[in-house]
Amino acid sequence: ILAAFICIVMLISLFPQTIKADTAGASIAVSSSSIEVGETVTLTVRLNSDVEIGSYQVTLAYDSSLLEYVGGEANGGAGTLTVSNYLDTPKKNVSFDLKFKGLATGTAKVETTDGMVVAYSTMDGMSFTHQGVKVEVTASSGTASTQEGTDDNGNTEEPSNLSEDASLYSLAVSPGS
Repeated sequence: ILAAFICIVMLISLFPQTIKADTAGASIAVSSSSIEVGETVTLTVRLNSDVEIGSYQVTLAYDSSLLEYVGGEANGGAGTLTVSNYLDTPKKNVSFDLKFKGLATGTAKVETTDGMVVAYSTMDGMSFTHQGVKVEVTASSGTASTQEGTDDNGNTEEPSNLSEDASLYSLAVSPGS
């Protein structure tokens, strides 16, 4: 019996089995890499797999001092968003949009920090390589102000109401009522 078992094991080892793991990928596309304060930008997160996706959960981080989350399929805020979904109809590619508004000037990064894609047929979880994008938030052209102006010929002119001496001459404080 032992000899028969050894023969079977040896025969099986002559025909190697290839085991293929399911894989998933992620990408983030941005509608514009530069926006002004007050404008919105749309980020499209795409998940893809070599097998049909049954569900997914993705966590994203963003700089909440520069961007405000204003719409999409995510839950959360204040710098962290989570998007999760169970698909009624499995697909190899899914995507979702997230909208952000520029709050202050600077370079804001939005990136995936955690996530799992679940294969529909096996219910096996597949991780993916984390992705990120940068959005430059610039000053609004309508909010720029300067002390100088230009005349009709394009020459720089100083405002006429500026004082040469900015020393404090007097200060009066009245008692509160």
